[in-house]
Amino acid sequence: MTQNEKIKTPDGSHAFWDIFMPGAKLGVYHFDRFDKDYVYVEMPESKAKIFLRCCVFLTIKGEDSPNKFAIVHRWNKPIGGPNDHNNWEPIKGQVEKKEMLAARRLVGGKEHESFLNEILRYTIQREIEEESKIFPCSLKKLKLQQNLAYSSTHSDYPEAKMYFQYMIFTAEVSQKDFEAAQERVSSVWEDPRSVNLRKDEREKNSLSLWSPQKGLKAIMGGPAGALVRLYLRHLNPTTTN
Repeated sequence: MTQNEKIKTPDGSHAFWDIFMPGAKLGVYHFDRFDKDYVYVEMPESKAKIFLRCCVFLTIKGEDSPNKFAIVHRWNKPIGGPNDHNNWEPIKGQVEKKEMLAARRLVGGKEHESFLNEILRYTIQREIEEESKIFPCSLKKLKLQQNLAYSSTHSDYPEAKMYFQYMIFTAEVSQKDFEAAQERVSSVWEDPRSVNLRKDEREKNSLSLWSPQKGLKAIMGGPAGALVRLYLRHLNPTTTN
């Protein structure tokens, strides 16, 4: 019964899979369409496969503004201006087999919770560096928020009982390191040689900070918008939209 495999966010607005529960197992599935191996957790009762993804709400150290966080911009879309809508999102991405292999070398893969935690940390640090050019060594207070996650599915998954779930991290970075990363992102975008980069390295062409003044129109729809709303509701439980 899947209700035993799910938990709710603190405000009760969203139920997500308890991927750390006893009996859950890690696995890898190869998607021919992307030619990539993605990591999932198989739930012990329903046998549902939950493909792991990570998202981080990255704030500036010392500003004490959790609702002002880093966002990255869709590659090949104009930056700024009145029509720059639905092009920004928080830093996020999928867990790949390489993260599981790296984590296994460190913890041995013996205990599910410690192994899974290490896999997720490897993933979010890779995504932060790929998408925002912020180096992992610059991150402070990187923490997985185990009471927050966003779960959904895709209609074109190749099997029944396949879902994806974003695990949510928070972290801080100094203003100096953030500004240096902004310059690196811009330099990659402006360099004509960027066409030769791997797709994963040219996903984003700008790094900025979101604040409530910018409004949610700037944020992409789908999981990106759902994640931002979930995070904001967590900061302010009276927020419903």
